[in-house]
Amino acid sequence: MSLVASSRRIEPSPALDLVGAVAGRGIFFDDGDLQMAAIGEAARLTGSLDQLAGGPGAGARPPAPSLARRWLRSIDVDDAVCLRGSGVLAFGAFPFDRAGPTTLVVPEFLVVRTSTGETWATTVHAAGARQRDPLSVVEQELDQPVGTQGRLPDGVAERAPGRPGATRGDPGRPVVTLATTDADYADLVRRAVAAIDAGVVVKVVVTRQADALLPGAPDEAALIRRWRDLEPGCAVFAFPSGQGRFVGATPELLVSRQGTAVECRPLAGTSAGRGSSLLSSEKDGAEHRFVVDAIGAALGPWCDRIAIPDQPRLVALRSISHLGTDIEGTLRDADGSPDALALAALLHPTPAVGGVPTAAALELIARLEPHPRGQYGGPVGWVDGDGNGAWWYGIRSAVFEGRRARLTAGVGIVAQSDPQRELEETRLKLDSVLTALFPPPEIRPGDSAA
Repeated sequence: MSLVASSRRIEPSPALDLVGAVAGRGIFFDDGDLQMAAIGEAARLTGSLDQLAGGPGAGARPPAPSLARRWLRSIDVDDAVCLRGSGVLAFGAFPFDRAGPTTLVVPEFLVVRTSTGETWATTVHAAGARQRDPLSVVEQELDQPVGTQGRLPDGVAERAPGRPGATRGDPGRPVVTLATTDADYADLVRRAVAAIDAGVVVKVVVTRQADALLPGAPDEAALIRRWRDLEPGCAVFAFPSGQGRFVGATPELLVSRQGTAVECRPLAGTSAGRGSSLLSSEKDGAEHRFVVDAIGAALGPWCDRIAIPDQPRLVALRSISHLGTDIEGTLRDADGSPDALALAALLHPTPAVGGVPTAAALELIARLEPHPRGQYGGPVGWVDGDGNGAWWYGIRSAVFEGRRARLTAGVGIVAQSDPQRELEETRLKLDSVLTALFPPPEIRPGDSAA
């Protein structure tokens, strides 16, 4: 069946709530520049990251154009907007395991709003079929949000000012348990350091997981809005995940492409608070440099120009800080160079989520970690038919199924890593997610939440 994608500018009601309209049923993505809300499914392409983007592993030479781009180009485009995010787009939330199955989805209906207020709608329909007017679709489909399966109690959703951990009222507290106990995680770090000392790897990222049993099914729209308020510098997203939802606020841009312009914003090296000491930390600086060097080596052959600062900058979030580097490059040409998804495949997994060397680190992760990562640490984002798009790492996130949420946090281990310090870093990262849900409860070791 031939498809046509039509993009038209619209002037929706000021009350149009893109977050509430798709919460619990569609795709939402907001990177601060573009806010996207998608519902329905006009087409899908299923396969692994390798199959959809090409290349047998990070650093491999991807085909140009990729399978995903050829697929998108088979859809006729009637684009009266001609801006980033208009035309035909496909969205995806890939698993960390690049060989794992996943799906790219072309939504039936997409509304995009820019940070300056420009708004348009894209509808995808069968060629020859009567096209629905975008404004009428907005009014019918999005002006009456369906909400989600329930709401968190007010006292759980919002921290009382001035008293860390205090709540308004006396709501039932959620139960949070550690799928990986403190003792088990400290042992993981020691085993990872031993592998580094033995020359197996020079850096590896190891994760731990926690389970939260909420007092009620989450209000996804409220969670997304709260996350946006707490972390204005992050990309906020919500995607279907099996029978549940994958929701997060990630600070790490894996790669974006617009024409021949490419950007990456890798993060590695973490501390609590404002983290000014990070800039002078030899351990964190070395950990960060592994990531920057790997990205530069992968992008370099495809670029006429690549600019990498000599020193990282401090990226301060609400409760933690990271070392970050803004990498910019210019591809040799738009058509013969990898598209945004192929660039993500070229880079993933960077040492920010995997390790060095990549293959040995992935083998070590498979041996050490007791739980699969799922979509945590995989690329989330979008690509269009011209090869433009943006892919972020799906970190600072949770997978929700009813009242249950699975959280994951990872840290980079190098030769100087101390188990207690790395353990504390996982607590900080888990807390950054828990705070978006509710004031931090007591996290207790034990069995999974029942």
